Amino acid sequence: MKDYAYYLDKAKEVQGFKYDKQIDQALGFKGAMACMLSKNKNTISEEKMIELAKLGNQNHLIALIDHKIMATNGVTNNAYTSMRKTLSKSLQTLCAVALVGMASMPSEAQAKINESGNIHNNSDIIYYHII
Repeated sequence: MKDYAYYLDKAKEVQGFKYDKQIDQALGFKGAMACMLSKNKNTISEEKMIELAKLGNQNHLIALIDHKIMATNGVTNNAYTSMRKTLSKSLQTLCAVALVGMASMPSEAQAKINESGNIHNNSDIIYYHII
């Protein structure tokens, strides 16, 4: 599980912000909400959690589950923690399958090679695989 401080740091990094106040402004907060969040002294709505995740180029679905984990305890907390693990593994598997699929697809390169082995023009199609 990632906490508010993680998401705040990622948002600062991606957006190039130096100060918590810049995060507050980006999310429409008045006051020092980002500072209080980083110290776990306050919480935000689900909508603002999604916005914060997007500012840091983080998966908003996982961020929303992290938000629920931070807000709950006991059996409910365990359920959200289990959901997060399942979602994270599913996303990792999906990414791996997509990369393998893309790498195994042939790509086109057009060229004509003359008698001396030099590329002459773009009339023939050559297929190659990325290995």
